[in-house]
Amino acid sequence: MKIPVSISLSTYLAYYKKGDNCEPQRKLKSENFEWDANHPKSLSSLCVEKLSENWVGSPKLNELIAKDRDLFLQILNTNVPLQILVDNIKNDVFWKRCYYSKWNDSLFTNEQKPWINLFIERFYADVLEKMNPKNYDPEKAKKLVKLCGPYVQSLIIKSLVPSDIPVQRTTSPEMADLITCRRQSEQKTSKNIHHLNRDHISLHAALGSLTNLTELHITYQLSSVGEEYRRDQFQFTNNDAKNLASGLEKCYLLKVLRITRSDMNCQRVKYILRGLSENLNLETLDFSHCKIGDEGASFIAKFISKRDKLRNLILTDNLFGPDGGEHIAHVLNHTSCGLRTLDLRLNNKLGSDGIAHIAVSLARGCNLTS
Repeated sequence: MKIPVSISLSTYLAYYKKGDNCEPQRKLKSENFEWDANHPKSLSSLCVEKLSENWVGSPKLNELIAKDRDLFLQILNTNVPLQILVDNIKNDVFWKRCYYSKWNDSLFTNEQKPWINLFIERFYADVLEKMNPKNYDPEKAKKLVKLCGPYVQSLIIKSLVPSDIPVQRTTSPEMADLITCRRQSEQKTSKNIHHLNRDHISLHAALGSLTNLTELHITYQLSSVGEEYRRDQFQFTNNDAKNLASGLEKCYLLKVLRITRSDMNCQRVKYILRGLSENLNLETLDFSHCKIGDEGASFIAKFISKRDKLRNLILTDNLFGPDGGEHIAHVLNHTSCGLRTLDLRLNNKLGSDGIAHIAVSLARGCNLTS
């Protein structure tokens, strides 16, 4: 293949930028990928090029010899329908090309995942982030989950669209197979309506079939508002919490759950923790910047008292005071509490009394290390 997949980019650029001034006596220049630009193409190459232009899954890649298969994967258009690509191509180099052809930003991850997983995880998150609840089609969503589910291990949803945002501002080509036309009755909304439904898309179906999901990070907010800004567009409703909890009930392998920068009051905390009641693998629970009060802290305390595998609890910037701190401190010394890290930064209402409760638990020899 002409694509430099076996050498690092820095090595390639070190030779390529110097051109003829680099080792002028050298006749064989392996970094020159245009060495055969003026050579007539072979008949097999022409056939492979024509095949790539009209390929819809047939012939199968294993029917091509290795040389032709490499050329085919190098020139195949990455806009081929995802279903066809997933069913037929597992090549890591091809999926890396798909990723960078769709997103130009650099990928920062310490996980050694196949590129097909990285691509589908981000593709799936993008679809959910841009989907308008008014055009949500459960049946088509299930088809997408069935396609992407086996490859999604980590899901990061940075924003979600509430139901009152106009569709045309959030529609993208990737959603063409997911959304349906708006009903005419929905277009004739009354001007006198002041209380709009702020629910986001239901994550029950979107999460319930992700059997390999181990990490979920979700934020119920808008990343782009424009001229239609209203404070209530950033609400996290009770229905959102119930739907999310229903989806979490089937995520038995989930190890990391992060719900951050969301309007999650005590009742919604209760819904979420109820959805995690059957999960015994959870290791990290992050409710940062979520407006959780004393009652919500008591629900969290009851939850962690029964989770010996839970190691990290992050409650940065919430609203609970000394009473909430006391509830959490009380369970730190339970034998069934396996917590090692507790983050209570920016909880200004905790006060000296709340800190004192935590200090007493530390003095009694709880398992916290940080």
